[in-house]
Amino acid sequence: MNKEIYYNLLNKGLYALTYESNQNKKAVLLEIKSFCSQIDYEYATNKMRSDYDLQGTTHIDNLLPHEINQNLQAFCEALWQKIQNQNNYAVSFNAINSLYSRNIYFKTDILYQTNEQALNVSNLLDAIGYGLAMANIIFDIDTEKYENYITVLKGLDKILNNDKPANPLKDLDYVLDVFYKIQNHFETNPDKKRENKIEALAVSLFIKFLTE
Repeated sequence: MNKEIYYNLLNKGLYALTYESNQNKKAVLLEIKSFCSQIDYEYATNKMRSDYDLQGTTHIDNLLPHEINQNLQAFCEALWQKIQNQNNYAVSFNAINSLYSRNIYFKTDILYQTNEQALNVSNLLDAIGYGLAMANIIFDIDTEKYENYITVLKGLDKILNNDKPANPLKDLDYVLDVFYKIQNHFETNPDKKRENKIEALAVSLFIKFLTE
């Protein structure tokens, strides 16, 4: 599997879903479908059947606008599923799609909410700042893991500040692993967790957001 190609196609598909015309969406959909393997194609078709009651057999030129979106969404999810399977990750497509497509202008904007708790962008940015400040404690700075950790946090910071990287999906490649590392740092340092309880809660809620 050439992960770079999958990332580029998925990036193109999510961008089209969010910003482009139906005609451009059709073009991107055709490109993705021509690349997908039979397994990817079957995954997308099953998603359309289960989520939208679409059979996936309609010629692309005959699709209605909402069906174009549904087809493109399903094939983007198939690409993301392939990446997840390759990397053994568990980040949900809904979480990635939400991060990618949100235009966040106010740092009080709610990113995730449970019955009792809410994660807003401002608190998550504070948690990212804390994670960056603690990077040299969590990882040896001379390792590749440290570089990945920094890349993920800085990339997520850009996305939340509405500064879109060229391919934000690559910046989120290890996002779940990174936040598990920060969570573990808090759990093994109770005093730090008490001192930074807002950031610790933000980390915990963001992990739930990524995996639900």
